[in-house]
Amino acid sequence: LARSRATTAWERGCTPVASLAGGEPRPVRTAAVCDAAPGLFGPRDENLQEHYLFHGTSPAGALGIIREGFDMGRSLNGRPLLFGPGAYFAEASSKFDEYASPDEFSGLCAALVCRVLCGQMHRALRKLDAEFVLSEEFAECFDSVLGDREASVGTYREFVVFQEDQVYPEYIVFYDRER
Repeated sequence: LARSRATTAWERGCTPVASLAGGEPRPVRTAAVCDAAPGLFGPRDENLQEHYLFHGTSPAGALGIIREGFDMGRSLNGRPLLFGPGAYFAEASSKFDEYASPDEFSGLCAALVCRVLCGQMHRALRKLDAEFVLSEEFAECFDSVLGDREASVGTYREFVVFQEDQVYPEYIVFYDRER
């Protein structure tokens, strides 16, 4: 586990949060851990639906994100995008691990622990049309998508944001899957 020194829009002085809508409170599983360890996790802005969430990737991918930021248009390793082009996050380790891939030399996987400003979330119970997510109509009403596959098919929830300045990768975790 290491604290990131990412150069992001937040560190460059951008303040996009003023444009985010507060939104209906949506409890996130990571909140209790963050609230219990205020020395490790800073205060979250609940009015902006700010949450600590995980992004699973490879070690090289994690380091690239720390250096360059999230590429919001990139697909998830060729996987179909259920909730539009953006950065995908999870609140459960078993979900982010689905997206993590081991380094060919060390065998380690990586996860980023990110501050994510979700704002007004559109709750989706099934695949969204990408054109709808990219539309002005969507952008005027929503800041992110809560892909609630837990409610629809009993698996996990995913959180998707569409602007790089909604995410700050605060920690990087390298781990080995149990063999």
